[in-house]
Amino acid sequence: MSARPDPSVILQTLYGAFFNGDGAAQAETLRAKAGLDKAAFEALVRSLEAEGLIRAGMVGPGYTMTAKGVLRTEARGLIEPELAAQTSQLRSIILDGLVSAYDESGGTAGADLEALAGRTELDLNAILPSLLLLDEVDYVEFTAAGAYRPTARGLAAVREMRLRNEFLDELDRIADLRSPDREHGLQRLLGRAIEANGWTVEQKGLELAAHKPGAAYVIECGWEGGPSLSVLEEMAGQRGAAVLFGPKDVRALLEGQATFDKLVQEKRG
Repeated sequence: MSARPDPSVILQTLYGAFFNGDGAAQAETLRAKAGLDKAAFEALVRSLEAEGLIRAGMVGPGYTMTAKGVLRTEARGLIEPELAAQTSQLRSIILDGLVSAYDESGGTAGADLEALAGRTELDLNAILPSLLLLDEVDYVEFTAAGAYRPTARGLAAVREMRLRNEFLDELDRIADLRSPDREHGLQRLLGRAIEANGWTVEQKGLELAAHKPGAAYVIECGWEGGPSLSVLEEMAGQRGAAVLFGPKDVRALLEGQATFDKLVQEKRG
């Protein structure tokens, strides 16, 4: 009886090949690592191809990973967290470097590989796999001038990333302040973060008023062992019961891991 197909072995192997410069792995190597007979292996790779996670290699009887496969493999936790974090950070550095070059040119140019390597201080062998992935997910594009530049989607991702980093840096600065400056600083910071989620926010004394069509909340900011919020729904001048956001909730909001809307819904059940 053949071994039960285990796609994680194939995905892990192809993930490594994608980033170590090999690009692809031979079919027989993958089959041996997965411990499958020929029929079971062929059925498994066909299913992974159908999902868009892998594709046949350009040369020889092998396979390579797609951008979707890379991201899915990371999301499933099939890769060591340190390695996944490293490759994700590489993509961020490369994309940020391209956006900087794009901005410096007045929005007319990107950067070729040599310029990008100099700007990011990364080796070309580290840059190329990430560039291929970013191109496949439409974050960058190759120009007729032989350079890479960010797409509108890539620009938006970097703007968002920079904003989130700015929020977190400001939170660290606020943590070193004393009351009441700390609470006032937190109030301004969270007002900006909630506005970034599409709400109109007004400062009213010690409270924030957040509203958009069909919803309105009054928000009180505090610092009890870390940043916290008390959020009250306001309808026809009446306030409902408060829901509380603790330090983890506030950080999730600032990092963009959760929206204000989602946090309120989760707290209210």
